[in-house]
Amino acid sequence: TGVQTCALPIYIPLMPLASMPGWGAAQGGVLLATFRMHTPAVSWSPVAAAIADVSFNNAVALYGDYGTATSADVYSGGTRQARPTGSPSSTWIRRRVAAGWSTSRVAVATDGAMGGSASGSYALPVNPTQLYPGSWTAVSPINGTIESIAYYRGVRPDAFVQAVSR
Repeated sequence: TGVQTCALPIYIPLMPLASMPGWGAAQGGVLLATFRMHTPAVSWSPVAAAIADVSFNNAVALYGDYGTATSADVYSGGTRQARPTGSPSSTWIRRRVAAGWSTSRVAVATDGAMGGSASGSYALPVNPTQLYPGSWTAVSPINGTIESIAYYRGVRPDAFVQAVSR
């Protein structure tokens, strides 16, 4: 006759970056996530994939932002270096989002279309140690399915970032 509730533990999956072939924190790179959001985010930016240190002060994160925009953040020493944003043409479908970062440029592409980019003088994330698929904190889950995550080592041109997001 009564309603029973159960508090489920929140699990943030992660993988040590040391186990990724070719990983190196000393240069830029490209992070790619293929995902499908199943539930709209209301008050948070859902993270499709992130690389970060344990404090999240040094990170690269790919966002599925409410299904209406995608973006990427690059943090170094707790300071956001850049956040380029793109606007996909449709919502709630399978997405491929890629972000490329270097000391002079950050770019994001979604489903084969360049989104936003930012140029300047950026500090790279210092020693990120974990890959977080589908979230990087308990309050930013993707609420969907991650199909794949890829990392490409080293600085790549915007055309590469755009091409891998197809």
